[in-house]
Amino acid sequence: MTTTQALRIALALSAFGMASACAPLPPARADLYGTVAAVETATRSITLRPGARYVNVTSGETVAFRGANRTVAWTFMTTSSGRSAVALNFLLPDLPEAKGITAIIAPSPLYRGSS
Repeated sequence: MTTTQALRIALALSAFGMASACAPLPPARADLYGTVAAVETATRSITLRPGARYVNVTSGETVAFRGANRTVAWTFMTTSSGRSAVALNFLLPDLPEAKGITAIIAPSPLYRGSS
């Protein structure tokens, strides 16, 4: 193998490495953020309106989300000690109004230490 060939191979592998590093990550699993729930079990309800960008929820909370034609509930769970965020339409793909809205999940107050 000549020096030129070795250099070409090294450059090709570097380019491949950079391209794969820039590739989007596979989506997270929805069950890492909780689970679908029965609407009757929700402790509060949020109507999704045009222009909304985020909703604040708490880990352990069950929220009913109302769109134009349907209502879907989700029980939020997260194991992180800080805030987590997830695209609401990732959790509720059958609710078109959820597109573009981020659910910001606060840790449950049940598991916070006293100060």
